Amino acid sequence: MQTGELCGGDWSEKSDIWVVAGYRYNATKPMIDSEFSGANDLWGQFVKSMQINDAAKIKQYLVSNLGVTNLMVCEPPTPSNKNSYTLIARQLRKEGDRSDATYIEKKLATTAISANLNQVVTIKVDKAYLYDIPDSKTQTKMYLVRGDAVKILEKSEDWARIEYVRINGAVIDKWIQFISIQ
Repeated sequence: MQTGELCGGDWSEKSDIWVVAGYRYNATKPMIDSEFSGANDLWGQFVKSMQINDAAKIKQYLVSNLGVTNLMVCEPPTPSNKNSYTLIARQLRKEGDRSDATYIEKKLATTAISANLNQVVTIKVDKAYLYDIPDSKTQTKMYLVRGDAVKILEKSEDWARIEYVRINGAVIDKWIQFISIQ
């Protein structure tokens, strides 16, 4: 893996260091010296450490993998690691790190949607607003509620274009945030 294009990083144009987006520390030494743990191994290591010291933090394990962004670029979500990523996100929330938890949840949702293009999925939040285009500035007054079934027509980064059929047969074709669908 250490060939100059490791996962989510790149060599800096300003100085001779390895830079990983979202990672605050110098990533050069870990990039050159370290092998990284996948999500399943990382979660397993954390659980073992919790048995020894219940004050262990999941963030310590993520930092040794150059952060959440790098971990998810090195090992994208798959059916075999989805549960570990879900547990890592829950633990991050428990520790107060909403930003990294949300990042993982969005990536998990994006992966699920990629596999489900043109399939029916359900709304997983209490109220999911609809948008004219994939931009938060275009929120409409329309929304769907938990359990509503929608068909995924298209995806774009953190967004999905959905089709919802009302009880009267009218079809709504709008955009929704990935995090809102399951």
